Amino acid sequence: MKYAWIENDKVRDTATDPKNQFHPTVAVYYDTEVPDEVQSGWELIDGTWVAPAVPELQEPIETPVVYLKISPVEFKLLFTGPERIAIRAASTTDALIEDFYEIIDDPRLTVVDLGLKSTQDGIGYLALLGLIAPERVPEILTGIFK
Repeated sequence: MKYAWIENDKVRDTATDPKNQFHPTVAVYYDTEVPDEVQSGWELIDGTWVAPAVPELQEPIETPVVYLKISPVEFKLLFTGPERIAIRAASTTDALIEDFYEIIDDPRLTVVDLGLKSTQDGIGYLALLGLIAPERVPEILTGIFK
């Protein structure tokens, strides 16, 4: 058996031997005998000790990914030197890479939107060809220089 400190009709705390565990000015609050399973937060409802309701878990809120918009030069700097050289060499024989980099190199282009599907597809294509490692795709899409 243990004793409970009841406050606002709920168990604030429990103790097995409050007279020896606490100072007498505190021990006096542990004045209600309760079964061993009763813990903090329980309530006495119609003569029965009831545990507090377990809150339902809420589905996590998905936060949308925010992609950066960076300059074409910054975009190229997201790739390592060896990656840039391999991409440049492959662009001479692969029309998709050539087209992708013609757009990046167009002087009218002021920003590369890393959130655009065409940008993401282009980077994914480079990984598909083995010009960049697949794990580099999400790294590059962060727009953060390493």
